[in-house]
Amino acid sequence: MARTLKHLSPQIPPGPACVVRRARLDEMTERVDVARLLADYAEESLAGQRLEGDLAMRSVDLVAQWADAFVLLATIGEQKVGLAVCLPSISTFAAAGVINVHDLWVEAKFRKRGVAAELLRCVQREARERGCAKVTLEVRDDNLDARRLYRRSGFRGEPGAGERPGTFFLELAL
Repeated sequence: MARTLKHLSPQIPPGPACVVRRARLDEMTERVDVARLLADYAEESLAGQRLEGDLAMRSVDLVAQWADAFVLLATIGEQKVGLAVCLPSISTFAAAGVINVHDLWVEAKFRKRGVAAELLRCVQREARERGCAKVTLEVRDDNLDARRLYRRSGFRGEPGAGERPGTFFLELAL
């Protein structure tokens, strides 16, 4: 599943290539890394609030136990810089599986390098290999950079169709 980005954004000087791979959630050190990324993501999304106690680790444990769920990690050099937490579902209308990208996040200093786009490409590849009908996700309406990325990646959806007001529910047919 590892892919290397050869074309980083020209706005940021090239550095080590980005590699995306499945997280090894059976290894404690990998779980800790995923929990750290989730906690950082939550802190950014929740205006500076950290997840309390061991909530991030309990979330990682739950994903590890969830049948067919997976986490993709983006690494630059030795540093883990982003993740995609993916949960399986089904489409009764298509009689096929669905992968929901529950969380997609890249550390701020590594954005605009194609890391999130590569994470999405790897999610799409995994979904196709599983025979899924589509990939879904939600995004806040004020997250313009993410919305642009998802549109460029082929996702479509309507404003206000998300679970909460102010969110978009997007899908990419495979």
